[in-house]
Amino acid sequence: MMPSHSRQPTFVLHPCTPMNVQVFLPSERLRPFVSTFMIIESKDGMLNTILPDIHMTMAFCFKGKVLYKENNGLQASPPAAITGLRKAARLLQYEKGTATLLVKFTEAGAMAFLPAPPSALFNHTVALEQVIPHHKAVALCEQLAEAEHHLQPIALVESTLI
Repeated sequence: MMPSHSRQPTFVLHPCTPMNVQVFLPSERLRPFVSTFMIIESKDGMLNTILPDIHMTMAFCFKGKVLYKENNGLQASPPAAITGLRKAARLLQYEKGTATLLVKFTEAGAMAFLPAPPSALFNHTVALEQVIPHHKAVALCEQLAEAEHHLQPIALVESTLI
């Protein structure tokens, strides 16, 4: 079941910020597992401090590149990753023209899709191919990169999760 393409964002960050953020609700079928989908776009590049959250998050960078600060340097983030709960803030750098889809799971939602307990990801971000078969992760990233509008990445990820 593919989600409707007439879906409207439930929240849009003010356009004067260095990033465009749109928040979408998941389909009815995924609501017990996914709290929201977020599309984050950075037209000119930016630094973003991510505060600790109570939700595990899956991220798909479908345009551009995201770097994260680790120790004293910047590391390239995998194009598709899952992040466990964290106890400290982290710094992300979005390059010019970057667009990322975030899947914010409900408190227990990630358990339905992960082969390992969520505690194994505490304070870690891992490439999605470490938790789902490599060929599925690669195929999904390739499809996301071809998306022509924001609802396509959401529809692709929803159909993968369903």
